[in-house]
Order: sequence, then C-alpha cells, then structure tokens
Amino acid sequence: MFSAFVKEQLTNRFPRLNDRIEFLTPGASEAYVALNWEEREEVKREFADGMEYFLAVGSIDPSNNIIPLLKAFSMLKKRLRSSIKLVLAGRATAEGEDIVQALQTYKFRQDVIWIQDTDEATLARLTGGAYAIVHTAGADGLAVPVLAGQKCQVPAVALYAGASPKQGGMRPSTRLQTT
Repeated sequence: MFSAFVKEQLTNRFPRLNDRIEFLTPGASEAYVALNWEEREEVKREFADGMEYFLAVGSIDPSNNIIPLLKAFSMLKKRLRSSIKLVLAGRATAEGEDIVQALQTYKFRQDVIWIQDTDEATLARLTGGAYAIVHTAGADGLAVPVLAGQKCQVPAVALYAGASPKQGGMRPSTRLQTT
C-alpha cells in the first residue's frame, strides 16, 4: 500500500489482510522538476495565454469533485477579479459527460483550459509552471498530483480526505478551517 488511507479501506473490507500489508514509498517520475522563472513563463504562454493558472489533474468525473472545483473557481474569479486560469488535465469519463456539457455554458469558460490528452513530459511542464496544484479527488489512495507538485516545488490545495493529507505531509492541525 502507498498510504494509511488505502490500508484502512482495505482492512475494513478484508480484516484478515491487516498483517499482510506492507507500505511502499511512492514517488513521481524524474520528469517532474522545479522550473526556473523563464521556463515557467514559457509554459504559461504556451498553455494559459501567459497567465498564472491552477492545475487540476484527473479525469472529468463527479468523483473528482469537478463541479465544486468550478464553483470555487467562480467565487475566486468574482471576488478577486483575477486573470488567473484553471487548467484541467484529464479525459472525461462517461459519468463526466454532464460536466463537459456544463463547461460549454460555464460563466468563466474562457478561463478554463481543458487538456484532454497529454504525455508525461507535458504534464510535468504543466505542473512545474502552475501557480498551485488543486487536488479535489477525495477517495483516491495515492495523491500523485500532490507528490508531483512537491517535486516541482509548486504548492498544493487539496481536499482534506483520502491520501492527500499524508502525501502532502499535512498534519491535522495545519488544515484550514471553514465556516
């Protein structure tokens, strides 16, 4: 297993496996490296019209909380009147087709860039150029985008669920409180 979260999920379902589980240290590809200022500016010009951007990596699927992410992005855009972009990197699932349709009429659709197919090198560059990684998948067992962001020295905004807190090195006392 890569995280205590996955171990808990598995042992809740199959208690007899508890003594047979070993932890492995996860890691991101060597393609993920911190970019210097010029490289970041080049990535921003190539993918986000030269603007800062948040990067969300994962399939366009309801389980990845894409609708709440878009709502939060709308609030940010309205409150800050910012030119920041949101880059979604991932394919749509069959369950995510409604989200894809909703993007067509989304108020800030001109500020959302959807990259459906990308190779690892491009994804690594996108990660290195991001203002922050946004990881909203709550039930994943390994928060790979958070690990990739760490390797690229890019901050992460993550849902406090699943493996995200562990992968990000977050302690419960450091999580943000919402009202």
